[in-house]
Amino acid sequence: MILKFPSINTYHLVVFYFVATHKNISTAAEELCLTQPTVTKHIKNLENNLDMKLIEVKRKRVVLTSAGEGLYLYAREIYSQAIAAERYIEHMKYSNVNIGVSPLFVSAISKAINTLTDKLHSSVKINIKFGSHMDLIEDVIDLKLDLAIVPDLGYGQDKVSNTRIADAVKLMFFASPAHVIFKKAKIQWKDLCNYPLLVGHEPFATKKVIPDKMIAEGVHTPLNMDLTANNIECCKILVRNGKNISVCLKEDIERELNDGTLRIIPLPNPVTVEVEAVAHRGLLTSPIIQSIISCMKASF
Repeated sequence: MILKFPSINTYHLVVFYFVATHKNISTAAEELCLTQPTVTKHIKNLENNLDMKLIEVKRKRVVLTSAGEGLYLYAREIYSQAIAAERYIEHMKYSNVNIGVSPLFVSAISKAINTLTDKLHSSVKINIKFGSHMDLIEDVIDLKLDLAIVPDLGYGQDKVSNTRIADAVKLMFFASPAHVIFKKAKIQWKDLCNYPLLVGHEPFATKKVIPDKMIAEGVHTPLNMDLTANNIECCKILVRNGKNISVCLKEDIERELNDGTLRIIPLPNPVTVEVEAVAHRGLLTSPIIQSIISCMKASF
């Protein structure tokens, strides 16, 4: 196969990407640590090389031509892949690794941390961010995170790669042992509709997975999911002191189950989620990322 060296100067393309993104030459120059005339010269050189107009400046604001709009898509991809390549090399040399984790999986990441610190090189620094599924995926795409551990809710993005961490992880509904629901001889899915469901951890995930499960069980009455808490500890306090029910992984309430302050609601056919590791395209094969994924798989 004969390879052809590109005639376009890729540095010109990166400068064009900054200008097109910010719609302002001054802002682009500041981010690139270049002077405005230098940025303008790069754009002019690119336009001369392609023999077409890419931008117009109107009242200091950059407006892309139709050719510029089309080229911007390629420039964005080139910039994104260059940053991803840098991150990959940094991983090879041992560096900071930024991991995003859904709050649903706090217990699992806690188990994995000790293994990770023993397994990885001492120069590797791990930064962990907890956040919602949507926010974490967006941060992976924007290269703010190297890896995200999230429930499998679909991604709709061709810029990420994913691999399965765990299948059919059970979500447990729980309540105070004094809750009236436990007076029923046999609790059915439809009975959950009679009580407020306190949504914590990962509202986007639970508000999708649980209603889907209810429909699958033949229940079409909507759940009352208006109450949201931002962490499992708040959920546990509110459930212990009120009429609410909530949902989490069993590991999150193990202590309370043992001391009798919380009780699992027995339901037929438990609701489950699949757990995925999601990385920017190309980073999933990084040796450090693979080590982290291995530890995460062992923790579920």
